[in-house]
Amino acid sequence: MALKEHLREARNRLFKSAVAVILATVAGFFVYEPVLRALAAPIIAINEQEGRTASLNFDSAASPFDLLIQVSVFLGLVISSPVWLYQLWAFITPGLKTKERRIALAFIAVAFPLFLAGIALAWSILPNAVRVLTEFTPEDFSNYISVSVYFTFVLRLMLAFGIALMGPGVSPTL
Repeated sequence: MALKEHLREARNRLFKSAVAVILATVAGFFVYEPVLRALAAPIIAINEQEGRTASLNFDSAASPFDLLIQVSVFLGLVISSPVWLYQLWAFITPGLKTKERRIALAFIAVAFPLFLAGIALAWSILPNAVRVLTEFTPEDFSNYISVSVYFTFVLRLMLAFGIALMGPGVSPTL
């Protein structure tokens, strides 16, 4: 394949991936409110169940909008990951040998479920992690947690667990 054709193929694959991410981000925008409530549930549970004071606070006027964009894009990347993983695979595959293609296909087939399993695992430990971390607050003190800091922590935790569970499949032995 000539360089010009290769670049055209890369552009087409990137375009398809970008469209999928944008459409999934729009879908993420519509489910933002329930996702926000679910992610804030561990903080709310601290107030209700343990009698301690913890609250999420926006630290600037633009923070709610910024959080909306961050969560929507994160959801868009997760929702559209089968599409952009396939586009990546379809772009790389023509340059691989038969054995390498099988390994790459196996990686793509396993990567997405493992990534989702990692996110589910992070979701399941999130309430305990938040509870344990806020228990370090001395008695008669309160936790006023910045929403941007909290959701950055939550999204990074989920991303880290998703990548960690994908880890064994990332480097297959040839």
